[in-house]
Amino acid sequence: MLTSAKTPPPSEADEDDGGDAEVPETQKGAGSQLRLRAWDERLRPDLGEPHPNGGLPWIDSLHKLLQLWAAAKNDEAEAYLRAHGLRDNDPFWAVAQAVLEMAEAKSRERSHLEAVVAWGRPQPLGGPRPLPLAGVGGGAQ
Repeated sequence: MLTSAKTPPPSEADEDDGGDAEVPETQKGAGSQLRLRAWDERLRPDLGEPHPNGGLPWIDSLHKLLQLWAAAKNDEAEAYLRAHGLRDNDPFWAVAQAVLEMAEAKSRERSHLEAVVAWGRPQPLGGPRPLPLAGVGGGAQ
């Protein structure tokens, strides 16, 4: 999940070999020396599934949602939200909003985050969710 800020994005083999399970000793350090891998760099097939201790980090869930959205798997994204109790989880959506606000303007990451948050976040007073747009971040097929 973490990589050195000076290291290029990981290969699929890095992630499959437990690349986000532990930060090697040479990569431990201050926050300025580490960076969170982007959602599209997280290649583990079990991303977004509960850890053996039962914990499910929200960043893993958000990255899984972004991957599903980018692949236009809206039904799977909806099922994932419901299965993990995230559909109406306001703190989860607050974290998603914070990640969105930190994303670089006009980046692919930001556009996917904007779409996922607008689609998934509960609306005030039970208002309707916006419908996905065709061709935009996993919209209608």
